[in-house]
Amino acid sequence: MKNFMIQLAVALASSGAAMASPCDTLRDALTTRTLTADRSYVLEGMVKIENGQVLTIDPNVTICAMPGSGLVIEKGGRLYANGTAGNMITFTSAQPAGLKAPGDWTGIVFIGDAGNNKPADLIQRGALQYRYGGTDDTYSGGIMRYVSIEYAGQVTGSNTHNAALVAGALGSATVMEYIQVLESGSDGIRLLGGMNNLSHIYIQNAHKNDISIAYGYRGAIQELLAVKNTRMRTFDINSAGISVINNELSSTATPHTFPLINSFTLAGPQQCGSLPGDRSAGLFFDHNSAGTFENGVVSGFDHNIVIQDNLSASRTATDLTLRYLSIGNAGTQIADFRGSSWTPCGADIINWLQTDPCGTSGNIQYDAVVQDYHTTICDDYCDNAPVFQLGQSTEISKREDLEQYAGALQNIPVFTWVNTCPAAGCCANTHRTWQSLECYPNPARHTVTLAVPVTAGTAHVRVIHIHTGRLVYQAEVSAGNIDLDIAHYPAGSYLVQVQTPDIIYQGIVQKSE
Repeated sequence: MKNFMIQLAVALASSGAAMASPCDTLRDALTTRTLTADRSYVLEGMVKIENGQVLTIDPNVTICAMPGSGLVIEKGGRLYANGTAGNMITFTSAQPAGLKAPGDWTGIVFIGDAGNNKPADLIQRGALQYRYGGTDDTYSGGIMRYVSIEYAGQVTGSNTHNAALVAGALGSATVMEYIQVLESGSDGIRLLGGMNNLSHIYIQNAHKNDISIAYGYRGAIQELLAVKNTRMRTFDINSAGISVINNELSSTATPHTFPLINSFTLAGPQQCGSLPGDRSAGLFFDHNSAGTFENGVVSGFDHNIVIQDNLSASRTATDLTLRYLSIGNAGTQIADFRGSSWTPCGADIINWLQTDPCGTSGNIQYDAVVQDYHTTICDDYCDNAPVFQLGQSTEISKREDLEQYAGALQNIPVFTWVNTCPAAGCCANTHRTWQSLECYPNPARHTVTLAVPVTAGTAHVRVIHIHTGRLVYQAEVSAGNIDLDIAHYPAGSYLVQVQTPDIIYQGIVQKSE
């Protein structure tokens, strides 16, 4: 990576300078309005689009999200974010350049009215709680086209279904295409029930699952590329490329979770080498989930295919179909069955995958070189040249007779529109003044006191490990002097931010051995 201290110095030096365009703050419940590219916008707190209201976002608009903030499109509300390939709409962290981190803000949530199989389930964001789902499988939550979601996926104790983008029971009339999710602090995308389709999706460095599918989702996903680059981030040891469950409370609940996924490439955390302790799964199935997965590449996970539960007789043939897949570069095992008894045809999971009568058509390719990515996929490609350019012919080598197994990267470079390196700036960093933070003792081994002059109200504390850029702690606390327990932190340098309504205090703490 670039020297983080240089980035920090630049960020602090420039944090007081506003962008040229005027800056508007979005908070609470929005009435129908349009966000235009001649202005910049800040998302503060949990912002709602309520029933009957419409938020339209023009191409080339940037929306900067404060810590803990998020956008919820409630049932009956609409979001029309219709960007273009050359002028994408960007949702990003409001932190200064160089200080943005996965999980800076919660992300975007849609509450829909299509069918799901867990009607009592809640999506919670702060004090807001929503039941999602209904009977309208054609329900529309609006349009998201050419949209980038950066540094979202904040995980807190009260929030549920943490992901950068959550679709709660959206119907088939919802449009989601050409969406990129970069550096999420939890899942990239979470699909809960519904029948909305997605196409041309790029997910980079989601900390947990690239896509989580559950509770009766029956839509289609086409042209999906998801990459976990261990040169840039660390990941949850139990992460997955695509996780599919039906319902953990009732495996027979209907409607049955049944995604249709075609032309997909999943590059896991071991794509660029072994990773001790990693227990990742490329395709993960549990609680009687099903679906059709075709024309895909699964590479670089500890187990590339995992079936966690007993495979019921109804799921052995056409209900769970895997075909025209290239599977390779597994850390421990190509495929793993973890249930107590094997009921499908064939003696084991490998036999099931390879045998025609089992519904897979015998089209699974176990070949580690089928999907041989150019070495730049293993670089920190936002800091080093050459940049990893998705869809370029130099990035993939494949035998001509296996083009149907090439996943998302085929002859047509469908992903050349993606900008893999977040670069959007924010306006005056949300009207706040930056001041230095006194921290003592410093260096420290156990507890450091943050001397915050403001004593009224609450403050948001964030601690970032400078060497890795990773967010290691955040919390809402009472303003005033704050005692920060760092005893369990590894030795090193940490950036500490304390955000109050009008001022952001910032300092560096040295943790000693």
